[in-house]
This record gives sequence, C-alpha cells and structure tokens, in this order.
Amino acid sequence: YVYDEKQMALAGLLWKKVKVNAPDMKEPNMESWANTIRLMMQQDERTGKDIQEVILWATGHEFWHKNILSADKLRKQYDKLSVQMKGEQKGVTSIAKHKQHFGESNGESYDFSKRKAW
Repeated sequence: YVYDEKQMALAGLLWKKVKVNAPDMKEPNMESWANTIRLMMQQDERTGKDIQEVILWATGHEFWHKNILSADKLRKQYDKLSVQMKGEQKGVTSIAKHKQHFGESNGESYDFSKRKAW
C-alpha cells in the first residue's frame, strides 16, 4: 500500500466515526483504508478537505451512517454523498426547487384540464 500521513489521518477519522456507529465492528486494515483514500485523492481528484467534510457528514447522517462503514464504500458512494450533502447544506431539496420553479410554493396551481390534446 502507498499512502501518506494525511491519508492515514483521514482513514483514522473515518474509523473513529464508524466505530461510534458500529461499536462491535472489527478494526479494519488501516493501511488499506489509507490507500483507498489516496486513490480518492489522486485518481478521483478529491481534496483532503472535501473528503473530511463528506466523512463527517455521512457518518452523522440518519441514512448514510449505516451504509458508509469502510473507505471502499465511501469511495464508491462519494458522488451521491457529496451531492446530497451540498443539497442539504443549501436547505433546498429538489422537490422544493421544482415547486419554486413552477410557482407551486406560493399556492399557485395549474389547470391542466384546459390543455389541448395532442
């Protein structure tokens, strides 16, 4: 395995958070986890700061904390995690955006009964 101390620190952070959510889980191969994080940084072009933010968010999330129990899962689900994290940080869900775009948020509605048939 190839990794540096920052990648090992991120692996350690992930393990610390996973251990809180899954206290009976056997300690992983930390070198393997650090190597996976290295791949995330080098091949997937993620920054350490971004990985850290996703780790902290995902391990504290109601759904994702049960699903992100390894560095491999973190890497595999990273795009989904990042998109959902950013969406929740903005406080706007896609449904709210849809309603806002179509004027439904202020009580307006559309009458589709007057629409011409194709």
